[in-house]
Amino acid sequence: MSKNAVALRRFTLGDSGYLLGAVIMGMADNQFDDLVACELVREATDAEVEAALPPAEDPAPKPSKPRQPRKPATKTQPAPAEAEPAAAQAEPPAE
Repeated sequence: MSKNAVALRRFTLGDSGYLLGAVIMGMADNQFDDLVACELVREATDAEVEAALPPAEDPAPKPSKPRQPRKPATKTQPAPAEAEPAAAQAEPPAE
C-alpha cells in the first residue's frame, strides 16, 4: 500500500528533489519507513493531501462570445472648417 508524506527538510532521492513542506503522494511503504527513520518525511494529513491536489476543472466551460465590430464614431458638432462658410453666407448688415 502507498502512503502520502510531507518533506521535513530539503532532500534528493534518486532523480527527484523535494523541498521543505512538499507533499509526496503514493510513496511505497518500505521507502516511507526508511525516510521516516532518517527524519526526512512524516505522514501527511488528509488536509495536506487535499491542499496539494490540483484544483478541479469546470466540467463544461462556457463558450466564449466572438468580439463585436467597432461602431463608427458619430459627429456631434460640425468641424471648424465647416462653420466658416456658413458665416460667410449670412446676409451683410444693412446700411
